[in-house]
Parts: sequence; structure tokens; C-alpha cells
Amino acid sequence: MSDILRPQQFQVQNVMIDDKDVSGIYSYIEIFENIYMTAVTGSITILDTDGGGFIEKNDIEFNEDFSFSVNGSGEDNDMKFNGVLNGLRSETTKDSKRMYVIDFTTKELRNNEQEFINKKFDNETPEDIISYCLRDRCKAQNLDLSGITGKPMQLVGSRRKPFYIIKHVLTHGVMQSEAGDGQGQQKKGKQLKGETGFLCWQVMSDTGENEYRGTSLKTLTQGGSFENHSGYGNKLANKSMSMEDMRTNIIDFNFQTMGDVQSKMKSGALHSKIISFDMDTGLYKEFEHRAEDQMTDKQKKIITKPTRVMFVPYVNEGFQRDCSRGQANNNDQSRDYAAQNNSSQNSFNDQSGTITIYNTYKIHAGDTIDVQMNKVKSGDSDGMKHKKHSGRYVIKQVCHVLNQGGEEGYTQLTLLRSTNSEEQ
Repeated sequence: MSDILRPQQFQVQNVMIDDKDVSGIYSYIEIFENIYMTAVTGSITILDTDGGGFIEKNDIEFNEDFSFSVNGSGEDNDMKFNGVLNGLRSETTKDSKRMYVIDFTTKELRNNEQEFINKKFDNETPEDIISYCLRDRCKAQNLDLSGITGKPMQLVGSRRKPFYIIKHVLTHGVMQSEAGDGQGQQKKGKQLKGETGFLCWQVMSDTGENEYRGTSLKTLTQGGSFENHSGYGNKLANKSMSMEDMRTNIIDFNFQTMGDVQSKMKSGALHSKIISFDMDTGLYKEFEHRAEDQMTDKQKKIITKPTRVMFVPYVNEGFQRDCSRGQANNNDQSRDYAAQNNSSQNSFNDQSGTITIYNTYKIHAGDTIDVQMNKVKSGDSDGMKHKKHSGRYVIKQVCHVLNQGGEEGYTQLTLLRSTNSEEQ
């Protein structure tokens, strides 16, 4: 660590393919965490030669074990990864040189491809179902699913793979305390209430044990239950800045989306209607869902009618094993999740952007970050605070980039938040 003098520098301890160190021939590594991805993924670029012949001499099939270990600038800024190669993306040859771009991922993803679930989940919570898929079938060891607290649900595996089951649970699960009544009135609209929508994703750790995180969208958008990072901003670099101050400097930023109300109207994120035809009784029912708490005052004036109509057949007696009538919205919870999940998923990314900082391996997808963006004025080293971009964001994606030599490492963060959570 004593050799690291600048915030963008890092030290590679090892880069291993099939227990063979390739730290001398790799040229580029990038690795991703994303709250919408069930596994950590990335790629490594290797520069080989006819004289060296690492790939051919070692009979590399691009499915071997893969790991690396890196120390970054500052304290408590280490990263370890253990996984597997996941295929050759491209091979380029020029003279005697060959450049290989190889994808890699975690072992849990490979385990998922060999598992099929036929089990019937009878009144089991979303947390228990996801835990079974990850721990028992994909052999994941490090789980933090405490943020997924949902109403028990009915589900038949139907020979589906674990990650498919997890995706179904995340989009169909209903928060325990937020289930609506779903009764409605025949041929007359009634507001649907409640919150739904969960996320489950994988992050790295400084020990090399990949961790699964799980929480509800509501918890994540309200600040989350994971770590918050503060002190980041686009500061003017100068020689008097300490290493820690430079590490919290935003090198580059780009905000791609700002209040795209048209997309939200098309998706029905803020005001939608759901036709729930009761297949058990033959009753036709319509419901409206209006996300008042997710709309700004201007959006409330713009969107006065439903902008999307969805149709979901309602079959509540399908899992009822006796002759008694099933409790409403117990076996079929579509009236509690269909419109609500559509709303929560599509209103989450109302404002999005990317920022680039120096290599920081302790930041993970699902964390929150406080940033202060400045409008830089000539002659004013502090500038003026940019209220529209400053404030707290949820980190959707983390991308770490490692170049050969340890001289140019950086971290790129994709940030999300809803318009009504902006700092005023």
C-alpha cells in the first residue's frame, strides 16, 4: 500500500485463471454489480503472443475458475473476487499478438443452469422462497434478505430454474403490511392500495465471498437499509487536497434522464387501470391505481386519467384444497401486485445519471450516496450548489475498471432517484 501515491492507483495482488497467475498478461478488467442482476458479471482482456502462448499451452476452454485480488488507495479499500470464466466474447489477431476478451461471472450463476425446481411453495414467504433457491439450489452462502418481508404466497416450481423463480417472486410478492382489499365494485372503478416489488442482487466483498442482498423497492427508495456514502462532489482539484479528499472527488458526471413524464404515462406508472375478471364467479371488475405519493405537484396536474389499461384474469380458488371458499387475494394476489409493481418499478428511475470517481471498492450496488454538484464559477473555488443534481441517490450499478500497471483505476456509478425525492 505504501507505493500508492495517487487516488487512481491500485495494486493487483493476483489474477488467477485455473490456478495460474495471469497478472502479467492481462490488460483490462471491468466488473459490474447491479440491483437488477442476480449475479456479478465482468470481463477480462488478455494480451497473448505466439511466443507466450498462455491460452494454447494451458488448454484454456474459457470455463475455468477465475479470481483476482486488488488493493486500492486509502484504507479499507480492498476487493476480492472468486468466480468462473463464462465464455470468449472476442478474439483479435494482429501479427504475433492475440487479444482475448473473456467474460466471467459467479459460481452461483453456473449452479443455476443445472437446477430445476418442481417444489410447491405452499403459503411460504418471499424471503423463504428466495433463500431456498439461493442457498439450497445455487449453493450461495452469504445472504442478507432481511429487507424482504412479504405476505405468504402460493407457487409451483413447474421445473423452472432458481433465478426464474426468484424473478417471479420479486415481481409478484406483496409487502406484508401493505396488502390491499382488492374487492372493488362491479363495473365501477375503485382505487387499489398497497406496495409491492422486491429486489435481490449480488455484490462482492473484501473477503472474496460474494453476498446476496434483498430488500423492497419502497425501502430502497426511502434511503435503504445498506450503507450510505457522503462527502462526494465535483471539487476543483489542487495540490493541497489530501488523499481522502481527492478520493471523494467526482471526476466526471452525466445525467441522462430528468423527469421523463411521457415514458411514465406510457407505462402507466403513475395512474393506471386494471381489469380483473374473476374466473371463479364470472364477475367483471375494474380498479384504478393512482400513485399520489410518487407524483410531484406538476405531475398531478398533468396526469388526471389512467394512461394504461392492464388485463389480469383473477383465479383465487386454484390452490384451494378443500370445499371452503378461499380468502380473497390469498391464492391469487394479482390485485395486490399487478398495478402496484408496475408503478413502483417504473417510477423508481425518474432521474438517473452516472458519475465517475477514483477506485473505491467499498461502494456497492444498493447503497446510497450523497453528492453535492456545483455550478463552477470563474474565480470561485467552491462554485454554487446545483440543487437539481445534488442530494441523495440510490446506486443502481457499480462498475470497477482496472488497467494494466495499476496506474489508472476508476469506479463508475449509475445513480437513480425519483423526482419527488429531490433535495429542494
